Amino acid sequence: MSVPTRIAWRDFWLRPSRPLLSLLSIVIGVAAVVAVSLSASTTERAFESMFAMVAGRADLEVTAAVGTSFDEGIAAKIRSLPEVAAVSPLIERIVRAYIGDQNVQCAALGIDPKYDSAVHDFRVIEGKSLAEASGVLLESKFAKSLGIKVGDTLDLGTRAGLFRTQLVGLYTLEGATSSAQSAMMLMPLRAAQLLFRAPGRIDAAQIVLKKGIEEQAARWSAAAMQPVP
Repeated sequence: MSVPTRIAWRDFWLRPSRPLLSLLSIVIGVAAVVAVSLSASTTERAFESMFAMVAGRADLEVTAAVGTSFDEGIAAKIRSLPEVAAVSPLIERIVRAYIGDQNVQCAALGIDPKYDSAVHDFRVIEGKSLAEASGVLLESKFAKSLGIKVGDTLDLGTRAGLFRTQLVGLYTLEGATSSAQSAMMLMPLRAAQLLFRAPGRIDAAQIVLKKGIEEQAARWSAAAMQPVP
């Protein structure tokens, strides 16, 4: 047996915990890296699914700069373009919902029921739609996990303070993961404008083009409708 080997064995027998601790630290380090990688991958997929859910069938989207909004009249002007089949105005903000002794952060979507069906397939499976009642909708599995039901009241916390509303319906969306759906709250556009102090303003105009229309041509037409900053 070589000298280095004898020294290694002697050190192992004198301090048996040292190599075990070294091995354990390596195992823990590898496990941590794998866990972080899996978590990041799961989060990335959830965000991708959420973005796809919000985008819906929109071919184009006119959006405001981060932290700003624009006049909702722009959506009406874009709707008049010959290349456009439908335009759905949208407000998207973060809100905290207080339900009994629970509170959860949600992405609140302010939509116009008159136009939104051209972009999204939110299917109400219990209660009423936003075209039938004034209140909010939650994804069905998420609502059940919180133990709330149609007719319950919610307090929505924003910078403007608390806003009390009612859960009027539960929805589902085919093809979207439950993790993406769970954080999405739907409310009427007018209620969102009031809640977020944005009267007559929207964050985005989602555009569905007519069949056979060149996307680039429609981009130029829609850009011409936007106000100059």
